[in-house]
Amino acid sequence: MNVLRSFTNRSLKLNKKRTVVTMIGIILSVALICAVAGMFISFQETIIQTTIEGSGRFHTMFRNVPSSSIDIVRNNRRVEHYHYLQLVRIC
Repeated sequence: MNVLRSFTNRSLKLNKKRTVVTMIGIILSVALICAVAGMFISFQETIIQTTIEGSGRFHTMFRNVPSSSIDIVRNNRRVEHYHYLQLVRIC
């Protein structure tokens, strides 16, 4: 390990321009990765907020529930709000 460390230190001291350019490149690449990650997270939050504003906030969804079973959801004390949607298939 000491051989590798001494080789690295000697190489850094001999090639100062290359060392500075490498450090700048590392700093710029880290900044670019952070910027892209920040844009991705911001874009994801925008899509989530747009979906909530457009179609509402759903915590769960039940599909293919017969209309006779809707009273179970309607009378459940843990359910604050519900929305019943009946889709009609056009073949």
